[in-house]
Amino acid sequence: KRIMTTFPEASFQYGSQTYVDRKNLLLPKGHFMDAIAISGIKPVGQMPETVTMISQFRKKKRSLHEATARKGRKQPNTSSKRNEKNTKYACGLWLNDYVRVIGNHVKGYVKGFKSNGYYVYLTDGLGNYVLNSGRNYVNTKQCQLITHNGSWQKAEQKLSLYKFK
Repeated sequence: KRIMTTFPEASFQYGSQTYVDRKNLLLPKGHFMDAIAISGIKPVGQMPETVTMISQFRKKKRSLHEATARKGRKQPNTSSKRNEKNTKYACGLWLNDYVRVIGNHVKGYVKGFKSNGYYVYLTDGLGNYVLNSGRNYVNTKQCQLITHNGSWQKAEQKLSLYKFK
């Protein structure tokens, strides 16, 4: 009731009607296909070949403590040395920057940093590590910034490989 009073000019469509509309348009099952059916388009001119997924992620990880301490128990705690946690920026690159590896056609998003930022972990937009010479990390000096994305990621995948959930 509250939705109807808040948005009186909106029209609502339920799944049973969307199913019928999608079948009449000869569209396969999927969230974006349901959106096409709901939009009221009568003929579908061209089927999409790729799916674009946009997601947001948290830059500041909440876990600041480790389950097992990295320093060990044999070394006395006289210097109170702390390991850097939640590195967001290193050597000119931020988390989630889209970069290209120089001398290679490999592109990916910066997932994390290794060895005080001398190396970066790269992933594609789907969360899979991008391998460069069999390693999932790349020297920061070999990375060239394509674009800074903030906390948003965009990934494109062929429709034939996309798994409907």
